[in-house]
Amino acid sequence: MAVTETMLIVTVIVSPLAIEGQSATHSEYTREYPQNSMFQCTEQAEHITKQHGINHTVVAVCVPADKNEPK
Repeated sequence: MAVTETMLIVTVIVSPLAIEGQSATHSEYTREYPQNSMFQCTEQAEHITKQHGINHTVVAVCVPADKNEPK
């Protein structure tokens, strides 16, 4: 059985944001993290959501890294 690589895509929305004395009402950043399996990806997504979701809005999505595989 082949290992399906999965990509964890995490977007964190920080509101309000203050950096170096300047404030903004809204900011977001997105990162991609390669994972070895869908199970590992969902576990990592849950961990990140619990860790950062207390103070920020977090959207964590697992998608197959192979573009030919159904999502």
